[in-house]
Amino acid sequence: MIDNQVTLRYKVTMRRAVLLPLLGLGGLLCVAGVYLCVYAFSRPQVFVGLGVPIRQDDFTYTVTAVGKAKTVGEDSEAVRARGIFYLVTVRLDNHALRVPYEWDDRVAHIVDAKGVTYGVAPHAQAKLNHGHPTSHSVPAGGHASFQLAFDLPQTAQKPALAFSNGILMGDVFDLVAYRRTGVTLY
Repeated sequence: MIDNQVTLRYKVTMRRAVLLPLLGLGGLLCVAGVYLCVYAFSRPQVFVGLGVPIRQDDFTYTVTAVGKAKTVGEDSEAVRARGIFYLVTVRLDNHALRVPYEWDDRVAHIVDAKGVTYGVAPHAQAKLNHGHPTSHSVPAGGHASFQLAFDLPQTAQKPALAFSNGILMGDVFDLVAYRRTGVTLY
């Protein structure tokens, strides 16, 4: 009788020892799945004007200027737009105490009224970066400005600049709000 009770108690303990971590892992995977969906399907829903900072964790992005041009560059090797170039200047402020920010031009993109996304125009961007330092590291407590070139069709309506830089620790608490904010460029 005692052996049966010990065996039964052992089986229940072993089940709990296996089930609890599995339930915890399942819950963690569900939460991660929700954040992945929020991140993957988020588009700008809130629009702000030039000069309004958008915060992502310890970093803020501020669009300080926007212009339009048919070409980028002034020499005979100027790059011509298929539609129209939007030249956007973004200031990045790194509020972190220890961590540098590694800027990547692909962080920014433009979304038009139809939801079409436009990335940086590689040939125009190469022309803009010519003669500038190739290091895009912004030290902790520092700031830097970057000019970006996007080639949009002439028919694109209501373009807005948005950012996409993954999910950082601070984004967990505001459900990746920076991805749902766009800067109007019109």
